[in-house]
Amino acid sequence: MTADTNQATLWRAVLEAIGYEYMGVTDTYRTGSVDLSQITVTEGGSRSDLWNQIKADMLDSMVTTLQKSGGAVMTNVVIAAYAVGDITDLKGAFDTWLAVKKVYKPNPENTAYYRKIYNMRTKLIHEEMQSSFNLLEKIRNEKI
Repeated sequence: MTADTNQATLWRAVLEAIGYEYMGVTDTYRTGSVDLSQITVTEGGSRSDLWNQIKADMLDSMVTTLQKSGGAVMTNVVIAAYAVGDITDLKGAFDTWLAVKKVYKPNPENTAYYRKIYNMRTKLIHEEMQSSFNLLEKIRNEKI
């Protein structure tokens, strides 16, 4: 990063940093045999084509957005409306909400790049930085 780094580059770096954390989570789920070949995203983040493509590439998953991006809050509203009788067909109400808006397919070249960087990042944090952390702890405990 330099004084010439533009705002778009900085925002992309933030999104990719979040994506690397998502990679760790999805790796854990995949280790437990959870199929994450397709992920449906909702709420505000689902409205960004760039962010959705980054997620697809980093997670090596098809990322799907819905016509209605509201997630938990809107689901609760529909269930409440059903509970008080304002909606009689719960499945029908959700079917209209679950219409697919767009599907983002992972780009294999990007996926391989992100995995390579993720593996180096993981090694750096969990292995190579450990001696630095130990040394900093030793420094912190030194008394004059």
